[in-house]
Amino acid sequence: MLQILVAAILLATAPGIPGAGPTGDPAAATAPSHRAIPPLNQSILDGARAWLARGSSYDASYFVIPYPGGDIPADRGACVDLIVRALRHAGLDLQRLIREDRAARADAYGTRPPDTNLDHRRCVNQVVYLGRHARSLTTRTDPGHLHEWLPGDLVYYGSKRAWHAGIVSDRTSRTGMPYIIDSHQEARGVSESFLLTHWGAIRAHFRIERSPEDPRRP
Repeated sequence: MLQILVAAILLATAPGIPGAGPTGDPAAATAPSHRAIPPLNQSILDGARAWLARGSSYDASYFVIPYPGGDIPADRGACVDLIVRALRHAGLDLQRLIREDRAARADAYGTRPPDTNLDHRRCVNQVVYLGRHARSLTTRTDPGHLHEWLPGDLVYYGSKRAWHAGIVSDRTSRTGMPYIIDSHQEARGVSESFLLTHWGAIRAHFRIERSPEDPRRP
């Protein structure tokens, strides 16, 4: 009996146990961070977690949807749809906001004709909008800059243009590297499976700082 008890203690405390974090990464810790999170960031994170719990399969197909407040079928979506849904949870409708911003600054969004079914579902358009209406922050992930990343921040990946997006999680690896909540084919839908650095070059990092009740909101 004593031998079994000792073995159980050693197993529980040994480093590098598979399954220790969302990816089974032995360097991962699943306990959420206790850092102070701005209320709007918290609401965005809560929205992302709601869709993580709900689950949806990856699907980047074109859909005809109502305007404003339109959404594709709830059982599917791409990375951009998770961003849209999490921000709606926080009271911000990117479908409407990007349409209105594009009407005011059409030159910033390129030459494609406006499309309320799709404009807010493009990474490049989200980056243009957020670059104009949110706070742009560091894209560095070395230890000296990790404190500049907060749960609920938005991150976009790509070298020449943005092609993937995620929401910074409140869960981190033991080295302090945050996970992201995103939707991708590799995870077959919404997941909290990948570290912030998983997708390579980070193109943009945003924090929306105005509350949904602020009349000056983006």
